[in-house]
Amino acid sequence: LVQNVTPGSNADESGVQVGDVIERIAGGAAQSPADVASAIQTAQKAKKAAVSVLVSRNGVTSYLGLQLA
Repeated sequence: LVQNVTPGSNADESGVQVGDVIERIAGGAAQSPADVASAIQTAQKAKKAAVSVLVSRNGVTSYLGLQLA
C-alpha cells in the first residue's frame, strides 16, 4: 500500500497515488516494500529507463510505467 508520494518525484510523475496497492513490479510479485525497492534497484543497475507497475486503485487494476531516470 502506497502511503506517501513525494510531489514532483518519478512516482508522482508516473501516476502513482497514495492508497495504490502495488501488486507487481518489473514482472515480479510485490509482496512487500522491500520487493518494490529491490525491483527498482535491479532495474536501475540494468540502466532501464522505466519499469511496469501493476497497481490496484479503488477496485480497478491497471499498469503504470514508472520512470526511473
